[in-house]
Formats: sequence, C-alpha cells, structure tokens
Amino acid sequence: MGRVEERIAAGQLTAEELEHQALTLKAIGALLLVFDAIPAVFIFVGIRDGSLLWLYWTAIEGLLGLALVAAGMRRGQTASLAMGHMVRPHLEAAGSEDERAA
Repeated sequence: MGRVEERIAAGQLTAEELEHQALTLKAIGALLLVFDAIPAVFIFVGIRDGSLLWLYWTAIEGLLGLALVAAGMRRGQTASLAMGHMVRPHLEAAGSEDERAA
C-alpha cells in the first residue's frame, strides 16, 4: 500500500489533503444539483401521467447533492482548523509588526 493510502487508513491526512477532499465533495455535490435540473423538467409530465418516478429521482438526487455539499463544507472547516494550527507557530516565530520595525 502507498503512503497516501496508509495515512488515509490511519486517519492522518494533511491539511492540504483535507482541503482537496472538501473541494472534491463540494464540486461533485454542486454538479449533482445542477444536473438535477434535467430530470426536474419531467416531474410535471410524470405526475400528469400518474408516475412519481421523476419526482422521487429528483428529490433523491437533490438530497444527495446537498449532503455532498454539506459534507464538503464540514471537511473544509476541518481543513481550515488544521491549517490554522499549522500556521500559528510560524506566525509567532516571525514576531509582530512592531518588533520587526524596531
């Protein structure tokens, strides 16, 4: 198994990898929501003909898209927190603006 797979299995992802996962989840979720407009056109035709297939299809696909976007946003918050913990020691080591000006 490669290094990335081992870190994923151990749950030790870097902040950049978490951010990449967040962006991927949000992009897939947004695409599902956008492409959900295609079967949404057939909802009224299906209901008129007595079928609820397109209504169910659109609802399930929309909920899945929203869930992926929400999961991506949550993963993005985790990545932001992880990056904040990584950057803070570097900022403290650099000193404040007043100390560098003097």
